[in-house]
Amino acid sequence: MTDPPAAWPKRPAGIAFEIGELLLLRAWAEWRGLHMAIALDHVGHDGEYEEMIRLYPDGTRLPELTFWRTVGAVVAVSMFGAPERFRSISAALESLGTPVGKGAQSRPSP
Repeated sequence: MTDPPAAWPKRPAGIAFEIGELLLLRAWAEWRGLHMAIALDHVGHDGEYEEMIRLYPDGTRLPELTFWRTVGAVVAVSMFGAPERFRSISAALESLGTPVGKGAQSRPSP
């Protein structure tokens, strides 16, 4: 019996989003005046993520919201908040309740 090679890839802490989720998130971000950036193969202090999505207000370098997907949940983190787990990207967006980003105050909540 042989041991597996040390170079076996580890399972990522975060997995990729579905295309439909990305489209929904992009539309939601645009509606609120936020810029969406997707970091592929992101490595953080707590693991590797296939995709990490950050939403930025125009002209800033600090993300207002960050999202990633695990096997069982979508994780959302606001700029000054703790990570929250949701069953889907839709549930995460619904939980935000208040408008976010430049120009969002004049638009009704979804």
